[in-house]
This record gives sequence, C-alpha cells and structure tokens, in this order.
Amino acid sequence: MSTLPEILVVDDDPLVRETLGCALDQQFVVRFAASGDEAIAALALDPPAVMLLDLDMPGVDGFEVLEVRRQRRLAARTRVVMLSADDDERSVLRSWVLGADSYLTKPIDAAHISARLRTLLAPVEPARTPSTA
Repeated sequence: MSTLPEILVVDDDPLVRETLGCALDQQFVVRFAASGDEAIAALALDPPAVMLLDLDMPGVDGFEVLEVRRQRRLAARTRVVMLSADDDERSVLRSWVLGADSYLTKPIDAAHISARLRTLLAPVEPARTPSTA
C-alpha cells in the first residue's frame, strides 16, 4: 500500500493524461478518467486527495462535474484544480463558485503543477497566538 497521495487526472485528451501521469507519478499515485461521467463515478467510489479537472470536455464538462460533486456532496475533502486553455475571468470565477480550489491554464508546466499540488496537500498549521510575558 502506497503512502503517496492519490491524484485523479480527468481529461478527454489522452496526450494530456499521459503527460500529466508521467510528470506526477514519482510523487503521487495517479489515476485517470477520460470523461466527466468517469470522474463523477471515481469521486463516488474512491475519492482522491486531488482531482485535476479539465474544463472543456464533450458531454459532462468540468463545470458539470463540480456541480454534481456539490449537489451530491461527493468527495468533500478532495481538492480540485481546474485545467483549461480558457483563462477568461468568468470561467475562473465560476470554477471557484462551484468549489474549485485552483485554476491553471494549459499548456501545463510540470514544475508548476507539482508545486501547486504540494501546496494544496500541505498540512495546515494551526495559527499561533502571541505569547504574553
């Protein structure tokens, strides 16, 4: 059993899935979904630590996956990073409103996405209160 965090890469483009898988497989257990429907099923059965979710997919797109996730209360602890070639403000804001934690534009730099994932998965330290003397 691996102690590495699980990442679900959701993208209809096999080249994107392969590229992200190769870039991340040393630091994470990487699973794949080729559609929004597959992503929803994966969230319901075995939620990952993070889902890298393509926005623009045929059929069920990334927005719809986020909406179903929210309505069904699926994978509440799964962090979501939206991936899109579209960087317009409306898409970014809609992603955040629907529960995404981050939004990255394609093409994805492997070092950038790795750093973003490490940041999202870092344990949160409790706030320190000033000591009184």
